[in-house]
Amino acid sequence: LAAGILIGPHVFGLIEESRTTALLAELGVVFLLFDIGMHISAREIRESGRDMIGLAPAQLLLSAVPFTIILSLFGLSWPAAIAIGVSLALSSTAVVSRIIDDRNLSTCPLGKSALHVLIFQDIVAIFLIIFASSLGDEGGNLAWIMAQAAGYAILSFAAAILAGQYVMGPVLRLLASTRNQEAFTAAILFLVLGAAAATYSLGLSLTLGAFLAGLAVSGSAFRHQIQTET
Repeated sequence: LAAGILIGPHVFGLIEESRTTALLAELGVVFLLFDIGMHISAREIRESGRDMIGLAPAQLLLSAVPFTIILSLFGLSWPAAIAIGVSLALSSTAVVSRIIDDRNLSTCPLGKSALHVLIFQDIVAIFLIIFASSLGDEGGNLAWIMAQAAGYAILSFAAAILAGQYVMGPVLRLLASTRNQEAFTAAILFLVLGAAAATYSLGLSLTLGAFLAGLAVSGSAFRHQIQTET
C-alpha cells in the first residue's frame, strides 16, 4: 500500500493511472479471492445460512443506515447517500482476510463467520457498483439491470458448484497424471483468469469469478496441492 501511494500519480507520479495499472492492481485481489474460495466448500456455504441471512445483512444495515442518514442531513440526495453509506459499510476483503489469517482465526467459528460476511459484502458490492453507475443515467431501467445481475450471479454460483462436483475432479486427476507441475500450475492459473473474465463479461466482477473458481476446486482432492503451487 505504501509503495503504491508513493509511486502513484498523487505523490511521485512514476506510474500514471490507467486501465492497465488498474487491472494489474485488481489481479492481486483476484488471486486473493481465489484462495479464499478454496477454503470454503459448497457444503459450508449451505450450512452458513445463519451468517449469510442474519449476521451479514445485520452488519450491513447497522453500518450503512447511520452513514446514509448523516450524509442525507448534509444535503446529499437519498440515492447518493445510500450509495456512499453502503460503500462505507463494506470492508476490505484483502485487509480483513489477511488479519484473520495472521491471527490463525480462519478455521475457528469467528473467522469463518467473518469470511461469510466478506463474501456477502463482495456480492453486495456488485449490485452497489450497478446502482452507483446508474445514478447519472436517466434512461436506464435500474430494476431490470439489478435483476439481470442477480440472475447472472445465481447462475454463476450454480455453475461453480456443478463444476466442482462433476468436472473439476476428473480434469485435475488427468492433469496430475501427466506429472508435469508447470502444466498443472498453468492450468490452474488459466482457470482463475478464465473464470474472472467470464463473470466480468457478464457485467459482474473479476473477483467474483476468481472466488467461484476457488469454490469449484475446494472440494477436490487436489486442493492442498493447488494452494501450495499457486
